[in-house]
Parts: sequence; C-alpha cells; structure tokens
Amino acid sequence: MQRGNYRTPGCSYCHLHGGDHGDTMAPARGPEVRQWICTGCHSPRYIREQFANGKRQLEIADLKLTEGKALIDSADNVPPDALLKLRQGLSHHRQNILLGVGHQSPDYQWWYGQPALDGDLIRIRDAITESHRRKTLARPIQSDPHATKSIKRERQ
Repeated sequence: MQRGNYRTPGCSYCHLHGGDHGDTMAPARGPEVRQWICTGCHSPRYIREQFANGKRQLEIADLKLTEGKALIDSADNVPPDALLKLRQGLSHHRQNILLGVGHQSPDYQWWYGQPALDGDLIRIRDAITESHRRKTLARPIQSDPHATKSIKRERQ
C-alpha cells in the first residue's frame, strides 16, 4: 500500500493480494490466509476479535436459516413459488451477513442481515398460518342435526 500511497485498501488489496489472481479471501483458502492478509493493516488482537464476532454472527444467522428451512419443509398447501421465494430470501440475507462481517459493514450485518432474517421467519410463519386458514375455510361445514333442532326449538 505504501508504493501507491493509498489511504485505505481497495478491493484488490485483500481479494487479489500480492498479485494473486485467484480470490485470496475465498473460503477454500482457509481462515489463516484471510488472517494473514488482515495483519497487513490490523493488529492480531483486532483480527481475533473481528473473526470471533463474525463467527458468532454467522452462527446466529445459521440458526435462523435452519429454523426457516425447517418451517418451509413442513409447510403444506403453500404455493411452491412462494416457498421458493421465501427460501431465496433466507439465503440472500444470510449472505448479506457474511459480506457484512467480511467487509466490516454494520449495515449489511444489522440492517440487511439479522433483522432481514427475522423478517423472513415472520413471513414464513405468516404464509404457513395463511395456508392453514385457507385450508380450514375451504372445508365444507358439517351440519349437526342436534344443533339444528335446538335452534328451531329456541325460535318457537
């Protein structure tokens, strides 16, 4: 960074570090490579804390993702296209958390990430509740012959 006299690193500093044309931040490279790249600008303690925070953020997101997928898998009578859209929302918002953690972007962690996942869970539950309600309303009403006689007596 000194050679270019940059004030802050650009995308390529981290993702194409040292002229490596593969993504140096790719998960397949492992956390050690990412930590090594981060030490170019940050202290080891800061890196440890940020990685630990990121791990916690993703664990919480994965719990929400698991819950949402289980709800979707248990859903019946919900249109398949609605289920697909709900599943895609979960994956998209989990990805936002990953990006927010990796780029230190609170917006992506806390606006487009965790609360968005919470909203996804609410929408999934609402879709399931709505399908159960519609299913109940679609059933023919069974008349009770005893109740009909009772009502006729009360009117007389």
